[in-house]
Amino acid sequence: MRVYTGNAFDIKGSGGKPAPNQMMPGNALSTKRSRSSYEHKREPATIRVIEHLYRWSNWVITQESATTASGQPDHRIRSDAPANGESTLSYTVHYTW
Repeated sequence: MRVYTGNAFDIKGSGGKPAPNQMMPGNALSTKRSRSSYEHKREPATIRVIEHLYRWSNWVITQESATTASGQPDHRIRSDAPANGESTLSYTVHYTW
């Protein structure tokens, strides 16, 4: 995960531990991920997270909680963090091979 904060020192991010993988029949795997960002300013901010999906090149996002743009080899998530608040992003990736 890469978090770019620019010159902002009051935006913090953390990546949660992934949920256990779920093996599916027919060479498939699903995994759930979550990311949290904390905004300590008085104004809302837009947070952009770029997640490199390294397990395999054949993947699809099946559930998501924010605006996303998917493309090989990464998944881009954009979220609005409220002023003095927290924003949590979550998504499920389904890999096939």
